[in-house]
Amino acid sequence: MLHLHWVEIHAGINHLPFAFLLVIPIFEIGAILFHKQEWRVVSFWLLVAAVAALFPTLVTGWITGDALKITGSAARPSELFIWHRLLAFTTAGLALILLLWRISARDQLRGKKYVASFALSVIIAAVVGVTGFIGGRMVLGSGEQSTLIPLQSASPQVLAKIHHLDPRQIAAGQKLFAELPCQSCHTMNGSGGISGPNLTHEAQRHNDPAWHIAHLKDPSKMSPNSGMPSFDYLKPEELKALAAYLATRK
Repeated sequence: MLHLHWVEIHAGINHLPFAFLLVIPIFEIGAILFHKQEWRVVSFWLLVAAVAALFPTLVTGWITGDALKITGSAARPSELFIWHRLLAFTTAGLALILLLWRISARDQLRGKKYVASFALSVIIAAVVGVTGFIGGRMVLGSGEQSTLIPLQSASPQVLAKIHHLDPRQIAAGQKLFAELPCQSCHTMNGSGGISGPNLTHEAQRHNDPAWHIAHLKDPSKMSPNSGMPSFDYLKPEELKALAAYLATRK
């Protein structure tokens, strides 16, 4: 079963509205040069689609901020991410303004108003370009050090902060793991059974505590054909502790 993280979901949907906003000025220019009114109609519907797609993009982008690299000892977003977020919301705001303007005028802007709307579409495209450039630097780095850490490679400490886990909760989960018959089936740090998956680096497969809680309650639901027994009898705080421990095993 495929388990997507917010980082991956955001990366999968953010290109669509950005692409729409980048090509809108091209259709506007085409409408002027070739006297094709239908090109302007296309630009209008591209704007509608872009604005609609921007809202889930912003939501997933906001959540994705939790996966940012930690600077120093404090968990805080990088400067690049702050700019990326600011420009993304600026893009959405300007695009919404342009769309409402064109709707209120029944997309019949003329003269200076048309020039102003075209200039605004160019500005939006420029802001989108800068936003994408900063996003690329966040993911790929700028020749020095990337500011974004994929959740799959984040350290246990980073994962704990991302999911707002208390170190004491993780320690309680470690103790509970040792007390329960978990290692009769699973290997942890070189010792234990082999009938179940090795959990030494479990966070590389599943680093979301919520997934582990659901799995502990109903293993076959989360992992079809699983022979693991249910631990639904555990107290809620015990489930959270055990899930916190498993979700931070690197």
